[in-house]
Amino acid sequence: MKKNISLTVVIIITAILSSTFFSCQKTDTNKLAGDWKIVSLTSSYAYKNQKYETSFDGSTKTVTYTVTDSVITVPNPTPHDSTITYSEWTSYIGEVTTDYHTDGSYVYNETFKNNETGITETKGIDGHWYFTDANHSSEYGLDDLLAMQVDKLTFNTNFGNIYSAIYQGNNTLDIYEISTLKKDKIVLKMEKAETINFILYVTTTEFTLEPR
Repeated sequence: MKKNISLTVVIIITAILSSTFFSCQKTDTNKLAGDWKIVSLTSSYAYKNQKYETSFDGSTKTVTYTVTDSVITVPNPTPHDSTITYSEWTSYIGEVTTDYHTDGSYVYNETFKNNETGITETKGIDGHWYFTDANHSSEYGLDDLLAMQVDKLTFNTNFGNIYSAIYQGNNTLDIYEISTLKKDKIVLKMEKAETINFILYVTTTEFTLEPR
């Protein structure tokens, strides 16, 4: 009789834990699913001696391109190196939105007008998202990491430039750390370093989303 009671207790506890687990998963999915707009963004993309830095406040985007070179000069009595930094800035007006669907797909759209040239650029992305599994070695929990994979990218301008690409495989997969996940606010961060053809590319991104 005691064995049967113990077995019943174990079954009940297991059912409760399973229910709690799947309930949490559903809650977190519901927090992410919806129509969002990016209200702030900072990002940096660097390789070799070049760096692209982007800042966005929800309406104005500024892109800074910087190149740093070493130049050998030959004054008397001995030659020495000097460093020259070249920078240029481009500003835009526009918006960025992301619609996360409950089926694990997402649609990303951005529209920006170049303040100098007047050219309007639009970019659309269709992709898939999912929470990665718990990573105990790095102390990440079940819903601490968000994977986003691009399936299709379309780029257009009102100047006649059209570009479209369909992706296959995992080369477009990015993993974001979820620092905030609420119904009224999401904050995502990413730091990525990869070496391609012996060149190191470093990307850092942080952006905040709010309901549109």
